[in-house]
Amino acid sequence: MLHLHLLSLAYLIVPAQAYPLRTALMERTRKVAFQIKGARERGDLARTAALSRVARPLCGKCLDVAREVAKAESALGNWGASARAWKVACSHAHDVSYKDWIQFAIALNNSGNLEAAIATLERAEKKFAAHEVKKRRKEFSALRRLDVRTLAHRDACHSVIYYKQKEPADTVVLTFGTVSSGLGSTPFAYPFLVDSGFDHIHVAQEKHTFYQSLSLSEFVTVVSDACRGKRVIAYGSSLGGYGAIYFGGAVDAQIIAASPVNYLDKVIFRKRWAKIPMLHGIIAENPISSKAPVIFYDPLDDERDRIYLSSRVLPAYPNAVVVPLPGAGHEVFRELQKRGILKRTILAIIAGDPWDV
Repeated sequence: MLHLHLLSLAYLIVPAQAYPLRTALMERTRKVAFQIKGARERGDLARTAALSRVARPLCGKCLDVAREVAKAESALGNWGASARAWKVACSHAHDVSYKDWIQFAIALNNSGNLEAAIATLERAEKKFAAHEVKKRRKEFSALRRLDVRTLAHRDACHSVIYYKQKEPADTVVLTFGTVSSGLGSTPFAYPFLVDSGFDHIHVAQEKHTFYQSLSLSEFVTVVSDACRGKRVIAYGSSLGGYGAIYFGGAVDAQIIAASPVNYLDKVIFRKRWAKIPMLHGIIAENPISSKAPVIFYDPLDDERDRIYLSSRVLPAYPNAVVVPLPGAGHEVFRELQKRGILKRTILAIIAGDPWDV
């Protein structure tokens, strides 16, 4: 890897008019970026660490290298080093996007510098007219009034994060991500739930693992203390709706789910997930909540939604309050959001107040 050090020195000695050589050197730095990316995506952490360490002097010369070094350090859990690399990336004059600034803020926050993360997003808001930047700033700002704790974490499997109000809360909401969400995704319904004054526990899966690494016994063990003495809600959509039903019964939660499905289940099995083993049991064979779940779905959309509801959910919860919304599609909550009634509907169900859609 010595040639990478020589490469970085070469930038200092190449005359400005030597464009062909400069172009060749730039191509070589981009190859370095591809090497780091390849090692990281293969999960070869030792190789990732070695390449990142040697490539750091090139971050100021090539945006692609700065990005890959920052991502590599994030994958290694070196959030301080990741933040420094993202800072260099964001200092490049061209081709920097709002996504780079968001990643910079995430690294700052994960390295324990929340205020710097918020300030970074405020700067990004002035540079980019992107809704995502404003959304992220609000998410980070909400953390100021929370104590955040990791209750469980297993690499490439699952995590359970507790967003606890600094002021006492009498309700805790358990949420579960959709099939395409991952360990680093924004928690489902965050910051809406904490802005509403609730404690929030988010259960995340590694993308496309269907929560199969998380057993009921581990789940109950890690969330029991946080749920004790509080009103407990389990909330999710699609795979997250399945998670709310499957796990929510074990803590006697009020379940709120939209289009619950688990595509590993043989009743709606999809061939693309054939290599992932189904480790969870049948919902009806698990602990059942004493509270009737509220389940939204579109009876005219995906047939698998109807099959899973009738074959797996209703046998466990024949008393479920089923709310058909024809034409809403699989993402029912998104349709309620478009109508401007999602928040008040969810809040009413949580409070036990009358509601209607």
